[in-house]
Amino acid sequence: MSDRKQLTPTQQAILNKAKENPGWQNTEIAEAVGCSDSHVSRTLNKWSPNEMDSDGTVPKNDSPSLIGTLLWATWWLIKISVWVLLWPISVPYFAWKLYRKAGTDNGSPEGS
Repeated sequence: MSDRKQLTPTQQAILNKAKENPGWQNTEIAEAVGCSDSHVSRTLNKWSPNEMDSDGTVPKNDSPSLIGTLLWATWWLIKISVWVLLWPISVPYFAWKLYRKAGTDNGSPEGS
C-alpha cells in the first residue's frame, strides 16, 4: 500500500497555480482553474503546493488528529467512570427488583 495519495486533476491544477503564483488569492486561482473558491480553499488547507510530487501525489494524511484522539479517549474515560460509579448501585437495586418480582410471580402476596 502506498503512502502517497493521488490527487484529482483539479486539485493538481490548484496546487500548481498556487505554487506558480504565491501572491494569488483563492478567487484568482479558482477562476484560472475553473472551479469554486471553496474547492480551492479546501485543497490548500489540506495540502501545501510544495508537498505535491511531479506525478500528482501528496503524502497521505489518514492518521487521526491529536485532538480527535484526545476527545475519543476522554469520552471513553467518562463512560467507564460512570459505569464504575453506577455499577455498585445498580446491581443490588436490580437484584432487589428481580427478587420482588420473583416473589409476586409465584403466587405469594407482595410484601410477605
